[in-house]
Amino acid sequence: MYADGHHDIQKQLALSGEPILDDLKGAYKLKEPIPVLEYQDLALQIRDYKEAYADYWDSTAGTDGKVVDAVLMPAAPHAAVIPGKWVHLAYTEVINVLDYTSLVIPVTHANKEIDIRPPYGNISSRFTDDREAYHGAPVGIQIVGRLWEEEKIIEIGKYVEMLLNDGNSLNDL
Repeated sequence: MYADGHHDIQKQLALSGEPILDDLKGAYKLKEPIPVLEYQDLALQIRDYKEAYADYWDSTAGTDGKVVDAVLMPAAPHAAVIPGKWVHLAYTEVINVLDYTSLVIPVTHANKEIDIRPPYGNISSRFTDDREAYHGAPVGIQIVGRLWEEEKIIEIGKYVEMLLNDGNSLNDL
């Protein structure tokens, strides 16, 4: 994913005149591009990973032959990002590697009264230590579909949004 040493990202930022977010400066600092043979090996690993995941997705087919339309998953391990507290891209980076379609929509807001849980290790304690700061911040999910399924995922997103906004359940439709 970063085979060019982030030169393309830096070039695009320079063209736009937009500064890189402080939280991303470390992740996208310039470095030497990887050697061609190393890049080729990485590309083959990614190809194999995509094939394995496509096989897994295909394995969800029911008796009617239809596979899962989409996967709902967290957009991040926290509510909206507080500057300086971005931790990792694990929830989105894998989707980028797979070249899958993803749509993030807000589904609720953090609530300091009900979002109380014991921290599990250092990462989650970053999000439970300051419930006051996160209170009211939007919480999103990402709706993930396969390659070239943008239209389908947008429609599923509209459907999820309708269910959330109207208070309907699947049984009411």
